Order: sequence, then structure tokens, then C-alpha cells
Amino acid sequence: SDAAILIGSGSTGPSLGSTWTLSIWIKDAQAKTNIYRTLFRGGLGHHPLLTNANSDNIGTYNNNANGFQQFGSATLTSIGNDGSWHHIVVVGQSGTSTLYVDGALTGVSPFQSTLDIFALGNLN
Repeated sequence: SDAAILIGSGSTGPSLGSTWTLSIWIKDAQAKTNIYRTLFRGGLGHHPLLTNANSDNIGTYNNNANGFQQFGSATLTSIGNDGSWHHIVVVGQSGTSTLYVDGALTGVSPFQSTLDIFALGNLN
């Protein structure tokens, strides 16, 4: 279900620009199937961080081409289902997005959104 904070107006928000950092804390992430779980969403369907609909893999989503691009082999439940809070950071620069969990490099996606971000949290 929706549990998001909307920023900006309508379905657009502030521009991410060419270099950006997004950060979120999670606790007790639950495995789900057949649904994308978005942590950050852009107005044109670009997602700087989400879990895939058909798995629990973490990645980015390019609505114009290539679709889901995974961050290495980490899954949302493997990093956030132990009863503790976890700090997730995504850094976008030079055409890629890099995922850090609790300060450790976790994976790199070959997609970086440079558009906008209009929602923080799970927006279906």
C-alpha cells in the first residue's frame, strides 16, 4: 500500500541533477512478490531505488529503456529483516547509481536518473 511523502506538485518534483545522494532508514523489510516497492520515485517512472516486482532484488528502474537494473546481489530482506534499523544510501553520478548499506558498498547499477524525484517511500 501507499506509504509515501510527496514532494513537489502533481507528479513532478525537484530535479535530481547530475550528481545526487538519497538516504533512507529501514527496519524489518518484508519479502513480497508481484509488487514493486519503491523507496524513491521520479515523475516519469524512473526509480533511483526500489525492489523488483518479481523478486526481492534491489535496483533502479529506467522507464525509457532496460527497465530494472539490479544493485549487485543484495536483497531488501537480506539487509533489513533482522529487527535492526539499516541506513541505505544511493549515490548517482557519472551515469551509474551506487548502493551503500550501513556504510558498506553493496552494489552498482548501470542506470542513474537525472530527472526529478517526487515521492519518498512506497508509492504504488
